[in-house]
Amino acid sequence: MNILFAILAVVLCTGVGLYQAARLSERERLLSEIILMLEEMAIHIRYNAAKAEELFKELDRFEFIKSINSILKNNTDNSWHGAWEKAVKELNAFSPDDRDILLSVGSSLGSTDIGGQLAMLELNKKFFKSRLTDAETEKRRKSNMYRSVGVLMGIAIAVVII
Repeated sequence: MNILFAILAVVLCTGVGLYQAARLSERERLLSEIILMLEEMAIHIRYNAAKAEELFKELDRFEFIKSINSILKNNTDNSWHGAWEKAVKELNAFSPDDRDILLSVGSSLGSTDIGGQLAMLELNKKFFKSRLTDAETEKRRKSNMYRSVGVLMGIAIAVVII
């Protein structure tokens, strides 16, 4: 029976380590997607003078925009600003600083002329590129550590159990 608990401890701790490593990869993937989304928003605003509602229809292939559209579809009384804020809060892989930057994009989008929106998108794209570089570095440094610590903690618990 102790051996079964020991094996279970190793598996669970390894799973926790793998989960933490996967969260780092998810943050990196989402940051890359947000950068691409901001670039495409800028293109649509520059060449089509698209309003926010049009952007959400055109850019529905992005996970974040799909989340906004889903919130808007389910809550008819919600403005797109409210849907944007709710979608940002649902991004669990993001750090609080990542969320703050994305919230600032939502609050600025559509509030100025085309030139102001393009400048805001470009500035925030630079912020996200910097955050992506940090995320890549963090992933390189920490993902193997999370996996190793998970396995080692599981083995340590197993030794104590046996």
